[in-house]
Order: sequence, then structure tokens, then C-alpha cells
Amino acid sequence: MNEKLKLWLIGVAVTIMAAFVLLYISVPYTVSGNGVVLPAAEWSLTRNDGGAVVSSLRSNVSNSIKSYSSTEFQRGDHLSFTFNGKIDKNEKVRAGDTIGHFDSHLEQYKLMELKREKAELKRQRNVLITGDTPHRIEAAKEALELARLQLETEERQFERSEQLYSEDVISDRDFEMAQNSFQTKKRDVLIAEANYREALSGSKKEEVDLIDTAIDAVDKQINSVKERLDAFVVTSPLTGTFIEDLAFEQGGLIAGVASIDSMVLMMPVEVGEIQFLNEGMTVDVAHSLFKGAPVSGRVINIDKSVQTLDQRQTVFVTALLENHNDIVLSNLKVRATISCGEITIVEYLKRLTRKIYQS
Repeated sequence: MNEKLKLWLIGVAVTIMAAFVLLYISVPYTVSGNGVVLPAAEWSLTRNDGGAVVSSLRSNVSNSIKSYSSTEFQRGDHLSFTFNGKIDKNEKVRAGDTIGHFDSHLEQYKLMELKREKAELKRQRNVLITGDTPHRIEAAKEALELARLQLETEERQFERSEQLYSEDVISDRDFEMAQNSFQTKKRDVLIAEANYREALSGSKKEEVDLIDTAIDAVDKQINSVKERLDAFVVTSPLTGTFIEDLAFEQGGLIAGVASIDSMVLMMPVEVGEIQFLNEGMTVDVAHSLFKGAPVSGRVINIDKSVQTLDQRQTVFVTALLENHNDIVLSNLKVRATISCGEITIVEYLKRLTRKIYQS
């Protein structure tokens, strides 16, 4: 066999081997980039600039607000927040655990006044039933004058509440309580008038009935205030790590809870790489906080909108990660790698060439 034939055969063999390697040998293909790790769910209790207290539960998995509520307090009310002394910062709490409670001096004062009013009505009723009425006519007259004076004061306050309600300054509940208080004072005048007439005429039954009606009305107001005070008790809607902040007076975050059972990775990927990604692909995230071992997860969502970052068109990919370390990771910057399966060397070179050309 001459030298040329040998060289030709060697060339054919090398070509076949190269073609086999390029077309049939597979290599793993990955997409890597920087991302941000967040808790899977976060609950926050904040006070906005208007003084309202806002409770918000956010799911970073679906990137949506799951629940939202706002509590308004009357202007002039001295409000404070007391944390549950049994819960320390960064301690684990369970769903339903009490985080703390608000203390409204105005609501407590209302409750005290209503209880005092009920006690006075019961005393009046007892006096009527027992017949213990020394200087009764004079006392009834003074009570009538006092009731009318209180009605005048309450009427001015109610007119003020009507104006604030029309301007959306106070809530429906606060306006309803102002209405109830005004109506109670009107009933107090009717009772005082009946009491005065009874003192003159000696008739008691109608006055006792009026007092019983007034006591029922006061009981309803007391229950309403108690329900509002009960609503001031704050409980955690999820299981996670407790985050305490002392920014209540100046506004901002009061308290929060971050879930620790799982985490969410938000990672921007260049548009050209999106065609190689699918939901369910494995993601590995490395960081020194993970005790040297990368945290794994899977892609759960590929966004449909394109955003420009560092003059590159990108799409955000969301992955759900396991959190075996039970640590709160909010806005932690990490390096993440998405495994896209194995491809041939030819396909790998095509993708690499395309990527270099597009960059």
C-alpha cells in the first residue's frame, strides 16, 4: 500500500471519528447568570404616611398579593403597638401565633365611658324599682338639664363626624359609632324627661321600659367597641421567621414574617437563551450561606415580558428552591445555573457561536 493511500485512509478515519464525535457524543448544556433569592412568602405590617396600618401577604412564587387589609384610626387617637413578649426577633413563629396588639387610647376611653353609662342606667333603674327616691323631683330636673346639655355637645360632635365622613377622613365604623352615640344621647334626654314626669306624676313603668331599652342600646355599643379592640390583635398568617422593626412612630415596617420552608429565585436570562429553557428544569444556586453545598430547585415560571437590563434584552425566570438551612434570605444575590439537558457538540457549537455573535 503506497503512502498516498495510507494518508487517504487515515484522513477518512479521522473524518468519520470527528463526525461521530460531533453528531453522536452529547455534552451538558447550562444557562448561568446572577439572580436574587427571596422567601416564598412574606407578610408585612406597615404604617403608611396617612397613619393607616396595612397588613399585606405576598407570594413571591406567583409574584402576587394574596391578601391586603388597611385599618384606619381616628385623628387625634394616641396609638401604640405592643409586641408579644414571648416572641424574639428572628425566632420561628407559626400561622395563627399572636405577634402583638394595638393600643387605642380613644377606643379604651369609649369603652370606659359606655360602661360608666350602663352602670348609671342600672342604678337609675334600681332606684325606680326600690322606690329609694330622696329629693327625687329636684334630682330628676337636674338630670334632665344635664342630659340636654350632653345632647347639644354630642350633636355638635356628630355634625363634625358627618363632615369628616363626607370627606372620607373617617371610616364607616367610626361614623356608625358616632351615630350610635348621638342616638344614645337623644334617648338619654327622653329618659330624663320621662323620669322628671314620673317624679311629678308617680308613674314608673314607662320609665323603667325606657331605661331597659337604653341599656340594650349601650350593650350593643359596648360589644361594637370590644369587637374593634379584638381586631387590633395581630396574628401571623403564615409559618416562618419573625422580623421586628421599631418604625411604628415614624411610619414604615412594624413587623413581618418570612417563610423559611422554601425560597424563590428570580433570574434574568437573555432572550436568545429562552428557547432552550422549560419549566421543570433543575436549578442549582451556590452561595457561602448555604454551608458549601448548592441549593437545588426547579424552574416554575418563564415570564412572557421582555425587560432591558445592562442594555441586554432579558426575560425573568422563576425557580422554587428548597431551604434546608431554615434561614431568611431576602434579596440575596446569588449565582445560579439552569441545567438544560444534553446536546450534541455540533448543537453546542451552534449555540455558542450564536451567543458570541449576539453579544
